Amino acid sequence: MHECKTLFFLLCKCAAITSAIEFNFKLKLTLTNHMGHISTNTVFHFTIRTNLLGILKDNFLPKYSTETVHLFGAASVEIAIPMISFCDIPLSQIKEHVQDYGSYGIGMTKSWAFKSGLNPVIYLKKNSVLSNQFKNIFSSKEFNKEVSKTLERCVPSSQEVTLDTGINMLPPILLSFFSLINSLCYVKEYEGFSTKSKRKKVFYNEREWRYVPYSQETMGYLLQPKPALDTQEKIMAANSKIKNAKLNFIPTDINYIIVKKDIEILEMIKELEKIRGSKYSADTIKRLTSRIITYEQIKNDF
Repeated sequence: MHECKTLFFLLCKCAAITSAIEFNFKLKLTLTNHMGHISTNTVFHFTIRTNLLGILKDNFLPKYSTETVHLFGAASVEIAIPMISFCDIPLSQIKEHVQDYGSYGIGMTKSWAFKSGLNPVIYLKKNSVLSNQFKNIFSSKEFNKEVSKTLERCVPSSQEVTLDTGINMLPPILLSFFSLINSLCYVKEYEGFSTKSKRKKVFYNEREWRYVPYSQETMGYLLQPKPALDTQEKIMAANSKIKNAKLNFIPTDINYIIVKKDIEILEMIKELEKIRGSKYSADTIKRLTSRIITYEQIKNDF
């Protein structure tokens, strides 16, 4: 009788251990799958067809884009930033993003993103602690007045006091200040009105990564108030100043080439063949064609 109770106890203990192991395994599997859907090994850039072909032919080219920030006192300010935007969204969740940005895209490896200096955007919720700290810095009239005075002392009076004319004459403290200003190139509102979709949107769901050209040569052309680029001519002039700040890649950096419809696959292969003579080898074209998927496939299968 005692042996039966002992055996029964051992069986119950084994069952409990087995159940715990099974539960932990299922939990780990669930968490692993869940984590796999949060982030990807690819950053995607969605656009229109002509832009995709341009990227494949001549790499990524940054252009000025307008962002709204609430960091300069109570009023919102629109600033223009030269950038190339990517998203870190699983293909199974990409539909809303495609509606806003286009059904054609290119997916680049995360290792390429790291190597190329891309960085996730900092999303700021209005009136959060971090948002208010930024606001305290940039809305301080006394601080900005001292910065202006120091900059004027560093630049000859015959020259216009602008970032690009004065950058080489700045003392280290002011150089640090302008680096802080340029950090705004990686700041985005948590939510707001989308000019693309014409509706209120939670921008945080875009999981945006950015490339912003930054060098001694281009630093003076980074952050611009929107009124400085209020015409198409001014935008084109500003973009021309950063035309050499391309974001380069090689074919092995590409994980996906996305076209809108299944019937466009053959057409894209022909376009890649056209590029072949100037940029890609025959073997490279074969590899790239294997990377082509369609938005129709994404909608139906992911």
